Order: sequence, then structure tokens, then C-alpha cells
Amino acid sequence: MSKKKPEVSDGIVDRALEKLQRNSQLKDRMHEKRKPSRFIIEGSRVLSVIPELACEVGLEKAIILQQLSWLLENPSNGKQIGVERWIYNTYEQWQEQYFPWMSARTIQRYFLELERSGHVKSIQPEEGISRRKYYCLGDRGYDIKSIENGQ
Repeated sequence: MSKKKPEVSDGIVDRALEKLQRNSQLKDRMHEKRKPSRFIIEGSRVLSVIPELACEVGLEKAIILQQLSWLLENPSNGKQIGVERWIYNTYEQWQEQYFPWMSARTIQRYFLELERSGHVKSIQPEEGISRRKYYCLGDRGYDIKSIENGQ
């Protein structure tokens, strides 16, 4: 006794092809409706990081150094004391204005580490009046300028 192969109805094949086509069209429409996130594009501040600097001091300290460097480039930021321009904030202000993902204590620790390594210098000229510290790039901090400029 020989077995007969079941016949595939043309209707079943047609319905399967139609279903595949509908699914494909649905996927195409979904991709067309996708838009870039407003959060990423509109009104967002962008922090860029120099990979060599991040390798040298760590990612978050590199971000702090680059933010300090950027702030120092604008003469309307900070305060001129002697021959150097200084940027001043409390650790809470640094957190609120620039580094909301870090705690104030972490920012303090990173600034202290950057001071010890010579990347930043600090003074506290308002001692007794304010806890605010003033920062500028230290001797090693100026090395990032040569990295930024590709030298």
C-alpha cells in the first residue's frame, strides 16, 4: 500500500503569503513611525570625552576635567585672580549644574584626587564666608589642552 502525499491547497499557501506580507508591511510602518528620542536631541547638553584622558584619569574625572577646561575657556565664567581664571562652585552646585548623576560627595572626592594628581589647583579665597572652592587647571591639567588640540 502506497501512501499518498497530502495535497496542499492553493488557498492555504495564498493565505500564508498574505499573512507574511501583512506582517512585513506592519513592520515597515512601525519603523517609519519611530523618531529619535526628543530627550537625546532637543535641548540636551552633550558631554564629550577624550578617550586618552579617560584612560589616564578615569571616565568621570575626565568629564570633570573637560567641563572645567570648557568653563575656563569662556571669559564670562569664573573670576580672574592674578594671572589665572578660576571657576567656583560648591560641590552641590557642581552636582546640580553639571553632574546630576554623581553625588556631591563623589564630586568632592574626584576633585581632591585631581588636585593630588596635579590636574587641578584649588583655592578658597572666601574662607569663613563661603565653603565654595575655586578651581583652575593644574600643570598636568594643561596636558589635556594638548590632547584636545591633537598635539
